[in-house]
Amino acid sequence: MVAAARADANMLRQRLRPGDLLLAALLGTACALAAMRLPEHPELRGPLLFHGALLAGFLAFLALAVGGRIPRASELGIAASIALVFTLYRSLGLLGFELHDRTFDAALSRVDTLLLGVDPSLWLDGRAPRKLVDVLSFVYLFYVGWVYLSIVLECFGREEKDREAFLLGLTLTYCLGYLGYLLVPAHGPIGFHAQDYAHPLAGGPVFQTMTRAVESQGGAIGAFPSLHVGGAVFLCLFDLRRNRMRGLTYLPVVPLVALSTVVLRFHYLVDWVGGIAVAVFALWVTPRALAAWRRGTPRGAPGISVEGA
Repeated sequence: MVAAARADANMLRQRLRPGDLLLAALLGTACALAAMRLPEHPELRGPLLFHGALLAGFLAFLALAVGGRIPRASELGIAASIALVFTLYRSLGLLGFELHDRTFDAALSRVDTLLLGVDPSLWLDGRAPRKLVDVLSFVYLFYVGWVYLSIVLECFGREEKDREAFLLGLTLTYCLGYLGYLLVPAHGPIGFHAQDYAHPLAGGPVFQTMTRAVESQGGAIGAFPSLHVGGAVFLCLFDLRRNRMRGLTYLPVVPLVALSTVVLRFHYLVDWVGGIAVAVFALWVTPRALAAWRRGTPRGAPGISVEGA
């Protein structure tokens, strides 16, 4: 019986990835939180059913992978995980607001004021030139394309060990960010300080395109931590350790992305701190988690390799 249990565990390690467990745990946490609040908030029934269906579907997909019917490391397997990660951005961001009776905007704004003596979003009110707003709107939109381009380059242009490290690190960065959205829901300065601004942001066609794109996703969803900053830091630092030239080309993007989130009123400065923290933590944990996972995989089995991770 012990030998059979070990064989089953080894098969799981060979055909699953640590990121699979992260995503399943995040969905399970979302469902548990919604179920706990359901008696007081009947409107949570819809989000509970939605995330429960996502969890059931993902577990069914993993069952097929464990059964060998779907190669977990195939393009289909990678695409499924990435699609789930980005699907959860909007759904968990909205769920965070429904789980709580208040937002944490006031607390985040107070932290910024304690750090700088003034809320930077209010200080910038009326000080951002039209051209700067347009440039940073382009940067804010560019980040989305940059993420998808990086996923393609890392998943289909690298060896397996680098691909696995990238996927786990990216998944961990976003899962920690989504956990922040669930536990610390906030609309960001654009919602919290809407009545305090004396000057509306003024920009040209790029700014208008960015605004429409954000509104099409449901508006400002989740502020702490900033996943624009966290994702940018992760992508840049990950490549600096593996492809220095590409990492150096990414390096100027990080401060521009961070600046765009504050000037465009989507994030508090403390959100940067949270984003950087989750990215650095993911980079630190990833090689250790993969090494631990690999130690449980039989030598010579088609599992995960972490040399140089």
